[in-house]
Amino acid sequence: MFQKLTDNKPAKQEIGKRFARIRECLALGQKEMAAHFGLTQGCIAHFEKGTVIPGPGHLRMLNRKFHVDITWLLYGRGSMFRRSGEPNEMYRELYEQLEQAYKVPEVALVLDAKLLETKKLFKREIAEHFTSAIGE
Repeated sequence: MFQKLTDNKPAKQEIGKRFARIRECLALGQKEMAAHFGLTQGCIAHFEKGTVIPGPGHLRMLNRKFHVDITWLLYGRGSMFRRSGEPNEMYRELYEQLEQAYKVPEVALVLDAKLLETKKLFKREIAEHFTSAIGE
């Protein structure tokens, strides 16, 4: 089912448009949205263009943090935001199917985020080193 989404360019573009609408409704810029996910602004732009569908971890965060109805995001059915009382468990099967379609375990998503965080820290440390070396 989800493999069809990842292979279907028009469907991916519609998901991208809905992702952009969510961000706009939350009054967040792409850079701010990226910060919530630990991603770059460019990655959010790819989501919104429909070149990449958000992965299971990103969908979980949208659901948990912003109460986004994942069925609406992926298929355009229902409402954009779920009622705050709806349990997150109702999406568990959906997430499992997505993880199978992407064939990426949740651990890989965490490792990618940690790698990005480490790269940012390393760049900052190098910049501070050269700034202090020039100042001496």
